[in-house]
Amino acid sequence: MNSRNSLLTKWSKYVIYLSLVFLLLALYKADYFILPKVHSPLLLAVSFVFLFIGFLLSSICWGKMLNKHNYLIGTKDYIASSGISILTQYIPGKFWLIASRAAYLAEKKSLPLGKLSAISLNVQLIFLLLGLIFGALGLFMLNAFFIWGWLAVVLCIGLSVVIFTNLSQTILEKIVRKVFRKNLRIQKTYVKSIFTVLPWFFLNWILWSIGYYFFVISISTVAVPLVVGLGYPLACVSGIMAFFMPAGLGAFEGSIIGYLQLAGFSSNTAISISIASRLWDLIGTILFFLVGVIADRK
Repeated sequence: MNSRNSLLTKWSKYVIYLSLVFLLLALYKADYFILPKVHSPLLLAVSFVFLFIGFLLSSICWGKMLNKHNYLIGTKDYIASSGISILTQYIPGKFWLIASRAAYLAEKKSLPLGKLSAISLNVQLIFLLLGLIFGALGLFMLNAFFIWGWLAVVLCIGLSVVIFTNLSQTILEKIVRKVFRKNLRIQKTYVKSIFTVLPWFFLNWILWSIGYYFFVISISTVAVPLVVGLGYPLACVSGIMAFFMPAGLGAFEGSIIGYLQLAGFSSNTAISISIASRLWDLIGTILFFLVGVIADRK
């Protein structure tokens, strides 16, 4: 391995260590280590199964998009790149997750980092778009569309323009040209190619929504409507949009609280579930990180 790749390897490790520091500090300050009371261990276990499969499916979405751009990456490698980089979401600034999974493959497969980063950005935008659609559907079912629903629609339209017109690639090319004085030509993503992989993204959010529904049931003593599951995509999107907060801490919980109150939960119950939701999400994230480490070493 040459010196450049060695430097990249060390840089990647430092980024992971830094993400752990930010994560532990944020969780400690916010008292997220308080364990919720579990009323149904079986449903809690089922919720983790759906959550974990969702994480695996998210890496498949990443691999499918790479394949559509003629980067034939093996299953082990795109799982490793997704898993190892997942903790970087806890570093303020959402570009770390996008760049780190691309950097992993660029180093290991000697592929162009700029082009992989553009694909990674598109994957993140598609996840964001579909998460908004799921969240808006939940608001509509709760008869609360007038509150945040129209904002979600506007954001969906904006993201659709960015994704389906290759605007993200164009913007990235201009940034690289102005900042680094280099001409970066990124292969454009055809609309047909995006539509062929969309079912995977949809299935991903469906699994996470089902998992979250079972999770809320497992720690609740009251009846939980099915629409509660759609609060998780909305909270995840809110967390992503909270650009400078580590993993959207605060925005994620706030969205859960507001959504659960719309679903009929009391303020105290909604707050308790929101805190437990972050812990649930964190455990799934750490498990997927460990899977990424194992895949990397095989």
